[in-house]
Parts: sequence; structure tokens; C-alpha cells
Amino acid sequence: AMLSAIQVLPLATLFFAIGSISISCGIAMTLGHIGEYPQISMCGMFTPERYVFSFGLNLVGFLIACLLYLNFCRNGAQAHTCKLMSPVFSGFHLGVGVSAAICLGLMATVPVSEFPIPHVLFAVAFFVLILIYQGINLWCRLRALAIVHGSIFSVGTSALAIEGWMLFWMIATLVGFVLWQIH
Repeated sequence: AMLSAIQVLPLATLFFAIGSISISCGIAMTLGHIGEYPQISMCGMFTPERYVFSFGLNLVGFLIACLLYLNFCRNGAQAHTCKLMSPVFSGFHLGVGVSAAICLGLMATVPVSEFPIPHVLFAVAFFVLILIYQGINLWCRLRALAIVHGSIFSVGTSALAIEGWMLFWMIATLVGFVLWQIH
């Protein structure tokens, strides 16, 4: 069966993120603008790779914002049965996520070579905000599972494995970002 639009959007986001970074780093390495193991931001310092880096990651930021909005709508549709979060908290949750997507776009647009402090601040803000968003999302999903099953301890192992996998990737993203920066 073909994938639905809701399934294609995360895959497209991942494809464009990896593609934009790979192409911009490939161009930068080919032109001798960077060394063998650069920080990702270095792949967007000079032209022409700067254009691929900026456009691609701005597109990724837009796709992330679309995904977050779809999640917001899904949570809103479930809110009347599960009482997952208040409308104000749900709006805050969406605002945190969209702010992260905006920070990603700003980080990609502001070259680290010309404006290192704003670039790094946007990158840190992106990671912090997306982790806060994911933390709220994880809490909401675990709460929904607990409501449906009566207790979080009554939830099947496959459902908890999915949430554990999400938590693992959140922590791996944070650790990877920190280790990359101190490299």
C-alpha cells in the first residue's frame, strides 16, 4: 500500500535534512572550504554551499512546523476524550515547537563564519526547544496510554517500547549535539 501524506511528511523532513547537509558538506569539501570532519554549521559558511544549506534547512524547519501543527490537531482531536492538556497548554506546546523550527531556519540563514554567537544561540535554542517540545509530547503520550489502560503499568510492552525509543532518540540527540560542540 502507498504511504499516506501523514507518513510521507516525516520521511520527507528526514530526507531533506540529510540531503541538505550532505550536499552542502560535499560541495564544501570538494571546494576545499572545510576539512574532513567539520561541524555541520561549517558546511554553510561559504558560497555556493551556503545556499543549499540555508534553503534546505529552512525547508526542514517548515516541514517540522507542519508536523508539529498536525500533531497539535491530532492532540486537539483526542483532547475531548482523554483530557490530555488544556487548550492553553496545547497552544504553548505548539508555540515551543514552532519556535524551535524558526530557530532552525534562523540558524541556517545566519552563517557561523560571519555571526558565530547568534548562529550558535539559534542552534542551542533549536535543540533546547525541540527537546522541551518532545518532552511535553512524550509526557502527553504516556498520559494518554495511562488513561486508556487505567495505569502506565498496565500498558503493553510494545507501546512502552515505542515511547522508550522516542526517549532514547531525544537523549541521543542531546548527547550528540553536546559532544559535537566540544569536539
